[in-house]
Amino acid sequence: MNNSTLKIFFIIFMAFSILNGCDETFDLPPSVYTGVDISYSDEDITSSPTVSAYGLGIDSLFVDSVITNKISVPLSINDSSTFIFTIDSIIDTLTIHHINTLKEESIESGFYYEYEITSVNYTINRIDSVAIPDSTVTSTWNENLYIYINNN
Repeated sequence: MNNSTLKIFFIIFMAFSILNGCDETFDLPPSVYTGVDISYSDEDITSSPTVSAYGLGIDSLFVDSVITNKISVPLSINDSSTFIFTIDSIIDTLTIHHINTLKEESIESGFYYEYEITSVNYTINRIDSVAIPDSTVTSTWNENLYIYINNN
């Protein structure tokens, strides 16, 4: 090979190396949502209610008039998160108290929160009771809360 061929090869190699080195590998940190299962207290009723869920203080509508028995809602970085549920046109409020733990995903992705649910408070307009089968809220989706509703 002559000297000019080596120079061209070197310039092409350096250009590919620089362009390849500029790729950004940014990944978003994992999404962490609380899994909520909604069912009737009366086990004979197997239909799903019409549900809407709003975050209080978040100004976000998470579910809007959907016939479902499973939803997911995000928790806040505060020590409690409050949601307004409209279940078959009847409004209830659910407050989830939790402990936050800051986790590092990676240098590129940054940090995210995982949660430990400590207790819940709720109104009893449509909600009959709430159970916490899994208090750990992580990036792996689990059913963290069971909301039992009356059949009024």
